Amino acid sequence: MPLPTTPPIDSMKEKLIKLLVDYAFAPGSLRAFTFAQDRVAIGRSHTNDVKLTNPLRLVSRQHAEIRHEAGAFWLVDLGSKNATWLNGRRLEAERPYTIHNGDQFRVGDFQIQFVVSD
Repeated sequence: MPLPTTPPIDSMKEKLIKLLVDYAFAPGSLRAFTFAQDRVAIGRSHTNDVKLTNPLRLVSRQHAEIRHEAGAFWLVDLGSKNATWLNGRRLEAERPYTIHNGDQFRVGDFQIQFVVSD
């Protein structure tokens, strides 16, 4: 009798995203956000999953988004005024970039580490 097979994990509901957010101008301000969803919105607006506010307003209302599609994670700059930076590289607006466990990205004055766990 064959052993049952486990389908590949392709749903965000089976993985957790943790975002470790550190504000550059406030030492000790590290915050952790945990999600189990296919899209995570990041920006200044109160409608975002991760709300980032600072006095310099370097974060757009809808700044960036993390997506889980086709078995991969993607970081997308949503046309922000001050760009999104992934591992020191400026992202082109509206273009998805693969993001991996441990990667770091910057939104305004916020440094964010991307962590995935089962």
